[in-house]
Order: sequence, then C-alpha cells, then structure tokens
Amino acid sequence: MIVKFFDFFGKNRPLCKVCGYAFAGLILLWSLFFVHHEEGHFALETLPGFWTLFTICCCIALVVFTLIYGKTGIKKGEDYYDS
Repeated sequence: MIVKFFDFFGKNRPLCKVCGYAFAGLILLWSLFFVHHEEGHFALETLPGFWTLFTICCCIALVVFTLIYGKTGIKKGEDYYDS
C-alpha cells in the first residue's frame, strides 16, 4: 500500500508540489487565524506565523548541520567494519 502511495506521487510530481504548497498554506492560515498572538513574551512572538517559520527554519538548519557533520568523517564506508 505504501509503495503504491509513493509510486503515485513519484509519477505525478506537479501534483505532489501543489499538495505540498497547499499543505504549507493551510498551516500558515491555521497559525494566522487560530493561534493566540496577543500575549507574546517577545516582540517576534506577536507576529502571525512566527513559530511556523521558526520551526521550518530550525528543521532545515538541523538537516544541513547533519549533512555537514556526516561529511566531516563520521560516515564510514560500507566495508569499514569488515576488515
């Protein structure tokens, strides 16, 4: 079942892109209208969508950090432990 799901979106990349943008838009709209913004601890917290954008930026930074960290030597070859 999961293979069919990924095959469907693999063959329909434009649909996948539209679904991704629609989902991101729904999350942004949710944070604009249904999240309480009046009592933030910091000035940035009162901006609509701040925590959504902050979370996305942190996730991207974490992925970039792990890729760089992996390329510095922590990743070993496939046959490293065989010898």
